[in-house]
Amino acid sequence: MLRILLAISNDKARSSFEMVLDNCPFNVSVVESASLRSSMEKFDSKGPFDLVLMLHHPEKMNAEDFYIFAKEKSDRTAFFIISDESLDSYVGLSSFKTDHKFNTVLPLSTSTGQLTAKIGEVFQDKTNLNFTYEEVDYKKIRTSYFLRFNKTLCDVFVQLSDTKYVKILKRGDIYARNDIKKWSDKKMKFLYIENEDFEDFKEEFARTPFLVMDKDLTPETSEEASLAAIEIVHELVKEIGVSEEVVNLVDYTVFQMEENLKKGSPLEDLLTKMRNRKDYLNDHSYMVAYICGQISDRMSWDSEEIKKKLAVASILHDITLDNPELAMAVDLGLPELQRFPKEEVTAYKQHPYEVAQLVRDSDSEDIPPNVDEIVLNHHENPEASGFPKGIDADRISALSAVFIVAHAFVNEMYRVDFDKSKMLGVIFHLKKRFAVGQYLNAMTGLVESVDPMLDIINKPN
Repeated sequence: MLRILLAISNDKARSSFEMVLDNCPFNVSVVESASLRSSMEKFDSKGPFDLVLMLHHPEKMNAEDFYIFAKEKSDRTAFFIISDESLDSYVGLSSFKTDHKFNTVLPLSTSTGQLTAKIGEVFQDKTNLNFTYEEVDYKKIRTSYFLRFNKTLCDVFVQLSDTKYVKILKRGDIYARNDIKKWSDKKMKFLYIENEDFEDFKEEFARTPFLVMDKDLTPETSEEASLAAIEIVHELVKEIGVSEEVVNLVDYTVFQMEENLKKGSPLEDLLTKMRNRKDYLNDHSYMVAYICGQISDRMSWDSEEIKKKLAVASILHDITLDNPELAMAVDLGLPELQRFPKEEVTAYKQHPYEVAQLVRDSDSEDIPPNVDEIVLNHHENPEASGFPKGIDADRISALSAVFIVAHAFVNEMYRVDFDKSKMLGVIFHLKKRFAVGQYLNAMTGLVESVDPMLDIINKPN
């Protein structure tokens, strides 16, 4: 058996590599880590490892820092570093390629077959067993991964025996969350797709949030898909503690705003465009609205007016943006952010000003006071390193603090694909940042939304 440490900070990218390792035609034992500190701890406590497979990220998973640490612990572990960046300037990696015969830097475009063959070389060297990579008819995909979508990217099969596979969803099918949960409830860890679809599925999975909508759907199927998407969003937020009352209030607030905005106004046009696109920009906005409502529901100022302000701010906060990939890269701190031109990122950072001004210019009575302030501040953070003003935890407004905590929580839940079993870890992570200043009450509200009996705020880190 080949022991592998998979060290990748981004959950979407880590899932893509999990797919490759799940389909290795030889025995592998995989330990996963999502941070540099965790990687070092696991390398030290759960080793020895035959191979470290890591995705280089200059800030979150720096290959140089990890390699220097690991090299002092063991010189028998091979390293595959995935990076499109040249690592020649990293002094700590100057002897990387000569330290171990299998050490290599692989581009992000490395195919499944190429990566599996490279891992197979390490496996063969360890076991003295011959290995030849051969394609199979079907590839395994973890059943839980399909909960991220509401429209199939390809045909999906269930395995009934070693040789018999039955199609349960065909390409383009729109499905509800329960259509997949019935298989996971039967303890089926994997569903299957045809080998020829695997590379496209893996790439699409890595760049898609938990819902996907085909831009070329007909009006009839688009409405059906929209309803399925809303259903999945509702199920997800209810699973993590949002009440039916909050969901209904948010939905009604948004409905009122949409109905009463002046036809042809800039906000009305942008809102219609946002609603029709059904991508990360739209989906996460609704998520933030629901979480804001639930947090304020647990606080002492849980009036309907406050919930409406937060709901409207949530739906409008990214309304001027056109690029969901860039927005997700910024929100989740994805490595893909480095691929966007600097001028595009700079322009992106102006959108809080743009939305706030559109809100101020609107004469709609359905946009309450303070919404412009909330959308202007939605990228601020407790460390004062946010934008556009760099406001710290003591100077942020209480309403903005609720929004920012909800936004951060939604971002972290996206990272773990809304896996409820990982929510406690998400809360502990957020507590380290947000149990300070004006954010403390909002963070307490979030904790009580998840579990009223969970006294996490007063527990040490």
